[in-house]
Amino acid sequence: MPDRPSLYYVSRLGGGGESVISPIVVALIAVAAIWTFCRPRKYAAFPMLLLSLLVPLGQGLVLGPFHVPVYRIMILIGWMRVLQGKLTADKDFKGLKLHSLDWAIIISGIVASITFCMLYGWMDSTVNRLGFLYTSWGSYFLFRVLVRTNEDVDRLIKTLAFICIVLAVLMVREQMTGQNFFGYLGGVPLANAVREGRLRSQGPFRHPILAGTFSATVAPLFARLWVRRRAVRSLAIVGAVSAVVVTVTSASSTPLLALVAGAFGLVLWPVRRNMRLLRWMIVFTLVALHMVMRAPVWALINHIDIVGGSSGFHRFALIDQTIRHFSDWWLYGIQDSGVWGWEMWDTSNTYVDVAVQGGIASLLTFIALLVYGFKMIGLSRKRVETYDRRGAFALWALGCALLANVVAFIGITYFDQNIVMWHVLLAMIVTAASIRQPPITRECEGTKPDLAIGTTEGCIAGHQGLSAF
Repeated sequence: MPDRPSLYYVSRLGGGGESVISPIVVALIAVAAIWTFCRPRKYAAFPMLLLSLLVPLGQGLVLGPFHVPVYRIMILIGWMRVLQGKLTADKDFKGLKLHSLDWAIIISGIVASITFCMLYGWMDSTVNRLGFLYTSWGSYFLFRVLVRTNEDVDRLIKTLAFICIVLAVLMVREQMTGQNFFGYLGGVPLANAVREGRLRSQGPFRHPILAGTFSATVAPLFARLWVRRRAVRSLAIVGAVSAVVVTVTSASSTPLLALVAGAFGLVLWPVRRNMRLLRWMIVFTLVALHMVMRAPVWALINHIDIVGGSSGFHRFALIDQTIRHFSDWWLYGIQDSGVWGWEMWDTSNTYVDVAVQGGIASLLTFIALLVYGFKMIGLSRKRVETYDRRGAFALWALGCALLANVVAFIGITYFDQNIVMWHVLLAMIVTAASIRQPPITRECEGTKPDLAIGTTEGCIAGHQGLSAF
């Protein structure tokens, strides 16, 4: 059995490895770079998202102590395109106005980096934190620059629909053949994982859970596309169905719970004005269960097994041991949580992982990031709903995608392409929630509602045109 501290250090600080990159991937990167530099800003995000998500994490370069997977290469290409736009005085690349969620991203990154370096030593962890900040800040602010309007957000969601369709076809193929198509590129296994006789499709992701989590967390976004874009409603439907297929073929409980959470959020749209009451009811119910149950309320996780063979006990034990050993990690984390019990080094829970790597300060700033995300959506939804009910639902769908991630964090830590997708979602939330719609004017009277919904260039239709939604 491997030594726990050594295994923990390798997973946290990295090290070793060699460059593995297919000629096909090199050609795709070259095509994506040409596209990015030759097309306007609004189309630059398409190849970024496509290659970042569909190329396995194992494909990339190792330059000394630096690991450079394909999504980090794409981030670099994206920022070079932004620099080109600035140097050529392209007005399409105007500066950013920072909002609360932007500052939450910055502060959480700084706190997580400082506490991580205090935990592992500045010499050992500096490279790791540079890579962490490059990926998180680099991807987030890149898409903040590239995605500036509601139309840009919708364009990204259409790209995600295409990605889900591709994944659905190839992951169903995995179920039929037992082989992962992306394994021929390298970076992921060719043979499928099997649990209790059931194949678990993986696609280009590092684990079947992560493949299913990706599709489950983007599924609510297709409701936004369906509402805002009548011309592509068929794409929204096919994208949603494909997301469900990918989630199911991953044969994992965490993605299915995240999918249910996102769908549940969409169903709550009619009671959106009573969400404060609903939240307090949930809190009261959990407290009451905690008081009457023999085990703590988080032991309910132990009883969740949707697909068979799920490691619910491990997730329960992670939360339980983290709470019981609060004094071990609260200051700036703990180097080896494996001392808490069997396989406790495997922190397959984002909240636990953030806590053991950075202490209470890192955990609180991460939770604040989630709170500010929901807050931005809520305030903007209330403002927009006064004149654009469909636009308000489009914002609500983004909140449902955020909720799906919040639930998924209980059962997994993002350590592959999902890191990029997580920051892309946050960037879309800030963009959509911070857009100030033009006022209703006399010129807008008689405008067709479907042409006016959610646009920033044209008029906004009056209440009468949208009251049917």
